[in-house]
Amino acid sequence: MKKIYIRASGRIEMLKKLTEYEALIKDVREEKDIAYWGSGDGWHDNPGFNQLEQKEFRLTSEFTVLKVALSEYKVWDESKNTGDKVQIGSKVTFETINKDSREKTNMSFKIGGYQETSLEDKIISYNSPIGSALNGKKIGELGSYKIPMGEFEFIIKSIE
Repeated sequence: MKKIYIRASGRIEMLKKLTEYEALIKDVREEKDIAYWGSGDGWHDNPGFNQLEQKEFRLTSEFTVLKVALSEYKVWDESKNTGDKVQIGSKVTFETINKDSREKTNMSFKIGGYQETSLEDKIISYNSPIGSALNGKKIGELGSYKIPMGEFEFIIKSIE
């Protein structure tokens, strides 16, 4: 398996998320029990029960992925960042160009660890489409990425 890197603050957030998933799964299982016994004939032809079963499966899957990631992660030592290339913990400013419209936009993000994305805080995960395209690049380097909004080219303007 590929190494999973997180920032120390990202580890704390992942542990909080794990606790939240545990509580959500417990709540869904309780609701599922009520739906099962309240339908008169158990689960048969009970759309509420079926929806809760699907929700439980999704939450359990996400919980398992997070738990595996936490068991195999390595905390990235941001103090060793040199600032000469984009890596976890770097704040990177880049100009992005939409390949179709040729519209240019300046963007700045901090590169977060595994699954550590917060658009409000301008943090993107190193393993996201944009983060993985930026990772390892130096000032002045070109690159490209593809997201649901389209295909983009970029040039690195600064790294902190």
